[in-house]
Amino acid sequence: MRGSDLIAAKLALLLLLAVLAGWWASSTGAGGEEVPIAAAVAGALLLVLGVAAIYEGSSLALAWGISRVRRGVRGPPEDPPGSQEGQAEVEGAFDRDRETSPARRFGLAGAMSVFVAYIVGNAAVWIVLAVWVAVRADDATRDFEARFIESAPPWVALSALGAVAAAFMVFRRLSPVSVRALPGVSGIGPARQVLLGIGIGVGANLAYLALVPHLPVQPTKMPDSVLWEMLTREGAGRWIVLATAVLVAPAAEEFVFRGLMFEGLARALGNAGGIAGAGVLFTLLHVPDTAHYWPATVMILVMGLLAGTLRVRTGHLGPAVGVHFGHNAVVAILWAL
Repeated sequence: MRGSDLIAAKLALLLLLAVLAGWWASSTGAGGEEVPIAAAVAGALLLVLGVAAIYEGSSLALAWGISRVRRGVRGPPEDPPGSQEGQAEVEGAFDRDRETSPARRFGLAGAMSVFVAYIVGNAAVWIVLAVWVAVRADDATRDFEARFIESAPPWVALSALGAVAAAFMVFRRLSPVSVRALPGVSGIGPARQVLLGIGIGVGANLAYLALVPHLPVQPTKMPDSVLWEMLTREGAGRWIVLATAVLVAPAAEEFVFRGLMFEGLARALGNAGGIAGAGVLFTLLHVPDTAHYWPATVMILVMGLLAGTLRVRTGHLGPAVGVHFGHNAVVAILWAL
């Protein structure tokens, strides 16, 4: 059996499940209202594909983790990725990939595929939550939006993990080498470099906050997004979101943007192009939360560029995570006060 036959069988099964789920949703309705069959099937297809992506990505991530543990028990490999021999092996794998398998070339297209997978994985988790809230009948008197926002805080971390799992799955499909073999991604780097990144992230955000009162434009309204709705509400949900923003988001987003995506962008555009490209895509991801005030969007871009620069200059991902952590920590502290 060829691999293409297995992929075709999986897609056919997923399509069948989506049609059945869409037919069921259309016949039962949502909240007592009739749902068009086309909309129901489209929504179910996205949901099924998202769940499948999360499942397969999580399986690959778990298998990778198990292999790391087994490798740690057996001892380090003879030529670790950071060594001269390990680096040559990685470069040779990418060179062979370019020469013999253009369809599997991990460059600009691969990086964009990882970006799309990240968004789809994130959206799939929120769709699952929306479906779960819609079918619950414990409090039908309250509107859907109120129940959704009330249930959302614990799902923020799940959405980040789902996005990383989907991005990781696509990277493993397209890249000729494993994540562990990528220089700068498999290790966080020396503690002093991570602390340097944290300091830069904190300093950059404090400088931005000091500059805001002197800008000609001032924030006049809060963004219309689920994240900000959760942050403005009192209760445990607010603290769950803040903890996720500080403890989960920096590692998850930097692993994808300054880790997986940067590799493809840098191979196609060079280090400077990789830094700029990852920074722009990272900013686009946060536009829904910053579009109400363009200086905040610029600040996100600056943070992304700083993280990418440290990723290149130090050769490790840890300092980039530190920049992100420092920036988010300042935001979390201000929200907590």
